[in-house]
Amino acid sequence: MIFKLTVCMTILWCGCVGISAQTESDTTLVTELRKLYSNDDGDIRYFLKWFDLNGDDTPEAIVHVAGPQVCGTGGCDTHIFARDGNGYKLISTIGLSRPRIIASPVRSRGWRNLIVFVAGGGVLSGHYAELRFNGKTYPNNPTVKPAKRISGKPRGTVLIEDFKFYTEGKLLTR
Repeated sequence: MIFKLTVCMTILWCGCVGISAQTESDTTLVTELRKLYSNDDGDIRYFLKWFDLNGDDTPEAIVHVAGPQVCGTGGCDTHIFARDGNGYKLISTIGLSRPRIIASPVRSRGWRNLIVFVAGGGVLSGHYAELRFNGKTYPNNPTVKPAKRISGKPRGTVLIEDFKFYTEGKLLTR
């Protein structure tokens, strides 16, 4: 019985370490993120997932930002950052996005397609939209072409889970 409990606790502990390691912030990344928002933007939170989108064995930062003054009825911004030397380069800002944010198993120009939920604003019933990398960036608006509406349940790895309250995110302090 003690052995089983120890094994279960070890598995549980290792799983938790892996989860938190995937979502830990990096001070250099937070500095880059702060450049995108002003002090007048109020309470800003972010949800972060490290995931290798381009297959180079270096994870990119997928950051979904939320807050009363930085989101609209159509959603919030999702930023994709890639490591660039000792810093980060902003690859893409996808506006009007909502979680779930998913990395599709399908690739375009070497990068995993991204799937975001689209709802609110002028979109009456929500749906998922797939965004293809064009060699430089992802489309910034998932509500219009070249974004592709997905019917049915999207496939892939969930990067940013849905949340009930934006305050569940990490505070982007000034």
